[in-house]
Amino acid sequence: MLNDIYTCECKLKESCFPISNKSQITVRLFSFLKNDLIGFEEKSAIIEEMGLSLIPSYMVDYSINAVFKTSVGVIHSINESSSIFLSDRGEPINPIVTNPLLSQKYRIYTVTPDALGDVKIFEKGEFTKLFKEVKSTAKDVLTRVYTETVVYYGANNRRYEKTCIPKQKDINILDIKQVYIPFWNIVFSMLKNKYAIVGIESSSGLTILPSNIVDVKADSGVKVYPDICMICSRIMKTEKFVCTECGMITCSKDRFKCKLCGKQICREHTSFRRKFLILKEKYCPQCALSTIGK
Repeated sequence: MLNDIYTCECKLKESCFPISNKSQITVRLFSFLKNDLIGFEEKSAIIEEMGLSLIPSYMVDYSINAVFKTSVGVIHSINESSSIFLSDRGEPINPIVTNPLLSQKYRIYTVTPDALGDVKIFEKGEFTKLFKEVKSTAKDVLTRVYTETVVYYGANNRRYEKTCIPKQKDINILDIKQVYIPFWNIVFSMLKNKYAIVGIESSSGLTILPSNIVDVKADSGVKVYPDICMICSRIMKTEKFVCTECGMITCSKDRFKCKLCGKQICREHTSFRRKFLILKEKYCPQCALSTIGK
């Protein structure tokens, strides 16, 4: 198979994972937001910008078979076939990015302008590595990935440790493809806040990447779609709330309901009115005005 894709210093075909059109991505984005944000209303969200960054990667299919023995017998073995993705710098790409793509690895196709349609391309990288270099780098990476220190007990019942390092001959490179990873870059506004999201298409929907992977300009007025509460910085694992007054995303401790209208509001837009000596009633800005003097 390798001879079919690269036998000289010519370029491999540039392929890409499946790309949907903008309307399909919009549907997937809103579906994600409905599931992720308590209180989200589609009418409050406006997509301001949407496009793709096509980042070059080398998809390497491999098998590895290695057995490690000592005087007591086999202490560790590896028998696995899978795929890894390498960047054009030769580094393994974060599995958070590549795992959603694996179910579509047999659906990649050659990149053409017609295949991209009217989708805006923000960035399109170039492939610079030759086959031999990718193959060598892949073996080095896989050697590191599968190196493991194991604990075993000798015939004398003493505890030992051994670092099991696969040999190059244990690793068989089955196929290498140049594949663009399509990152959807989306900027949307919710009321008074504007957010940036980077997502990877998968067969099941749009996988949104963690906020620490997304970079926005400080002076752009755009915030990264958050994993932590925008008020107290608490990690939000299960419950995220959106303020219906400003569109800020908060945790449950910084979200309140207006006593009069029931609107969901963040701490920054909540007016507290004392009731008795200890208790406080909570109002949205509009209802707070209506209670003045009462």
